[in-house]
Amino acid sequence: MIKLNKYILRCRFCNKQTGEYQYHSDLTIADLNIADIRCSECELLNGSYKEMHDEFLRDIGNHDEFLKMMGKTEFKKQNFDIEIAKLKPKELKIK
Repeated sequence: MIKLNKYILRCRFCNKQTGEYQYHSDLTIADLNIADIRCSECELLNGSYKEMHDEFLRDIGNHDEFLKMMGKTEFKKQNFDIEIAKLKPKELKIK
């Protein structure tokens, strides 16, 4: 029988439990590649990680640069928008 560990998913902002994830005991939490967890209320307030990720990759750069940007902006959409506006080429800002 395979032993499973349980990881409780919690919102990065308010720590509210959003779910749980079961994984094989031979893996670590880092192996799960959980990028970001947000409850629905905090996602409305701080934006969607996926939307910010897609916008950054489309307009600016690669995934590693995106992770640096998210750390700099505290994973918040409002801060992200300010920083990304500084980086976008002028022709993208006109849209």
